[in-house]
Amino acid sequence: MAGGRLNLCVVQLQQSSLEEVTHDRKRPSACAVLSQILIGGGGHATPVLREIAPGLLPTVLVMPEYAFGHGDWAELDGLVRQQQRPTVLIAGFGATPAAHVEAWAAENGETTRRLSWDPQSAQLAAARPINGAWCWIHGFGLETICVAFLKNHMEQTTELVSLDWIQAGTHLLRLSFQDLELIPLICADMVQTFAQGAGTAVNRVRAALSDGGSPGKPVLVTGSLVQVEPSNPNWAIAIDNWLHHVAPGRHTLVALANVAIDKPLWPEAQDAWRSLTGVFSRMAPIPKNQANLRITRGVATQSIRGAVLRVTTPYVTGGPLAWPDYGPTGEQFFWHVGMGASLGTTGVCLPIKRPRDVENIELARFTRRAPVEATWCPRVAAGLGVIRTHIATDASPRAAELLAGLLHGVCTSAHSSPEKVAEEPNGAALTQAIHALATLVTEADIFAWRTGDGHVGQLVLQGHNVNILIWRDPTQSGRQIGHAVGEWTDGAEHPTLIVLAKGQYGLVEEGAAVRHPRDNIASGPDTGAPLNLGGGLADHANDITERRGFRKAVVVRLDRLTELYVDYEANQDAQRMAQLIEVLTQAAQAA
Repeated sequence: MAGGRLNLCVVQLQQSSLEEVTHDRKRPSACAVLSQILIGGGGHATPVLREIAPGLLPTVLVMPEYAFGHGDWAELDGLVRQQQRPTVLIAGFGATPAAHVEAWAAENGETTRRLSWDPQSAQLAAARPINGAWCWIHGFGLETICVAFLKNHMEQTTELVSLDWIQAGTHLLRLSFQDLELIPLICADMVQTFAQGAGTAVNRVRAALSDGGSPGKPVLVTGSLVQVEPSNPNWAIAIDNWLHHVAPGRHTLVALANVAIDKPLWPEAQDAWRSLTGVFSRMAPIPKNQANLRITRGVATQSIRGAVLRVTTPYVTGGPLAWPDYGPTGEQFFWHVGMGASLGTTGVCLPIKRPRDVENIELARFTRRAPVEATWCPRVAAGLGVIRTHIATDASPRAAELLAGLLHGVCTSAHSSPEKVAEEPNGAALTQAIHALATLVTEADIFAWRTGDGHVGQLVLQGHNVNILIWRDPTQSGRQIGHAVGEWTDGAEHPTLIVLAKGQYGLVEEGAAVRHPRDNIASGPDTGAPLNLGGGLADHANDITERRGFRKAVVVRLDRLTELYVDYEANQDAQRMAQLIEVLTQAAQAA
């Protein structure tokens, strides 16, 4: 490792189908992805890996369990052999008859082929399939080597049911470099606990690492997964075991590559794990966790800190790994990723550009997390799709503006962390606001997205110089909202604003907003404010002879809109929507 660092690239693929796994089919989509990552093509002039992890640092690429068929090996081997940087590729394959794998190891070729087990002592059934992974070691000053290793403990609920004749391996793989211990594992091998006996992976690896060697050498444990329930608490326990108890005297990181599990969950404690793809560290060296990034977000338990991929669709990303110590004047990230790309059926999607803003990802995900009742108006579900489409365009109002307006209305200086959109009291407030907005955007002939820069509101009432603001405040009362809107009217020219609002407590007062004489009385004077002196000391921008701005705003109870979609009656829906539009139109005219 150069300077104690190496690059880690994880590939979060679409899960292979049961038919592909059962019959050990080739996986052309996964091959296309890896080909474009390693050598380019498919519209990519250079390897995608260069965009993700520039330079020639040693790189470990980890792909999920069952990512390939055994027939893909030759193509993958050719890709690895073209790499100019030291490379370790770990990729799951199968389910492959054991005889095919052992025959492969006996064949000659440019790449040295090895098995992690001795066929004579293992005595695997020739016709029964195995769940395996290949591990290539290339460019470290030695010949290119590919070692096949097997899963030793099968997943009990699905794997041993769907693939009931599969057989387990007997040996694990340990790669001992001069400056790193690398332990590649396959899914359920990581989950068994110490209490389950000496034959479990945790016990065997702990014994191997404590048996001589360099006690100061850091450890990287990788997992190739097909885990359909990423928030399963057994995985938090497993990660803790591998971080704290397998090599307690050594700095250890755990890196997982799972398949894409695109199932947003409402409870933040579960949704935080996303697809489980990411890197995990002990809590002690970095108690506050590393900073959230566009591609990764933090997840934590009492004893571990993690950085998992935000997106739960097929994706590739990577960046440098760093082991402790972490600190304000040194490393502050155990895995820093700055670039990634979505994956499609033909490879890595184009173009490769800076990842989306955090607000775009989290607000779009929130529209899928917030529960929609089956008895509600269908406008809600349809409108949420419209909102997601709009967010993806990155057009005005952008996701950050939507989030701020929905929760804080005219209080433009307020900030809502996109990481906490589902935490209370934000979660309930944003749910009501986003569902209300979804209901309105289904009337595309009446309401359009607001485009004016610096304006307040998410929508415009077409044919009128009127903006529509939906505001469900998580902390302020209805009275405070009214005062805030009144204060907002004292400002530069702006389209008339209709505010559909609700506070955490009390009701808003409907009608034209008027600046209250006691508005903002709690705010002290601005020490940087101009003195408005005359003569040569006059401040022109605040001269009392200048015309002051005046804005018009009307407040309407948000419950009028909420009732429309919650108390749904199909035969009255069009009429009730027309009545609401009439209320808003009259409010605009009265203002």
